[in-house]
Amino acid sequence: MYPQASSEFDSCIRRKGEALSLFLDEEPTFALFPAVYYYQGRVREGMKSGATESYTKYLDIRGKSTEDPLAADARGRLSTNRP
Repeated sequence: MYPQASSEFDSCIRRKGEALSLFLDEEPTFALFPAVYYYQGRVREGMKSGATESYTKYLDIRGKSTEDPLAADARGRLSTNRP
């Protein structure tokens, strides 16, 4: 179901402004958005197309984090997928 997942993540990215307040309690939720790029990369990796771009965008946002396990995983996936 990679194509359907890819389409859903593309929709999430197009509508990222809505991530500012996902819940009705007025708490900012945009911090949840960067993971969309990571998971989009996982889907595209499964489809064998464009994963590098998604992982790079995720790392542009979260790459300096030393405690983010997704950033560490994205770095590892980029290093093994680079030509």
